[in-house]
Order: sequence, then C-alpha cells, then structure tokens
Amino acid sequence: MKPIIIYSSKITNYFNIDGLVLYPFILISEKKENVSLITLKHEFIHIEQIKRYGIFQFYYQYLKYILKIYNETYDISHAFIENEFEEEAYNRENEPLTKEEKLLII
Repeated sequence: MKPIIIYSSKITNYFNIDGLVLYPFILISEKKENVSLITLKHEFIHIEQIKRYGIFQFYYQYLKYILKIYNETYDISHAFIENEFEEEAYNRENEPLTKEEKLLII
C-alpha cells in the first residue's frame, strides 16, 4: 500500500513533533509548501522499516524499545529518540529522496 501524506496534522502539532507514521498515513505538522525534505525523508525511512519488519513487528519492537529506555531513564522524550528505529532514521534523513518518494510529495 502506498503511503498517504497528511499535512498540517493536528495530532503531530498537539504532540509538538514534526512527523509521525501511522501506517499507511504519514502525518506532518507543516503545510505542504513549508515541509522540510529532511522531515519527509525521516518519515519515509519509517515506512521502509515497516515494509522491512512488517506492520505488527515494527510497532511492537518500537514500543518495546520505548518502554525499555523509559524504564532505564524515566525520560519519555529520550525514549522516543534513542531507539534503533529512530537512530536509523536520523542517520539517513539527509539522503536524497528516491524517485518513488518524490512522486508521493508532488
């Protein structure tokens, strides 16, 4: 299934985050004309991870990482940033968009 991008998301704005993947939806805080390509690439990497691991396994592992880190640090912000999936996305978010990704944002 092809991802559906929703701009000016009230959910992401409420949580004060740039983007969020609730597969197949990519929720973005900014308006389409203001969104950063880095933010889009970051969320596309999460889509790639979901395809790699499967929807259930991705969200299960993501939640498991968050709970583990939170139990160690009691810092929920840290738990959402310092997990394996986020580390990959942060490390790769400066990569150029693929042709397929570019077609999704036109």
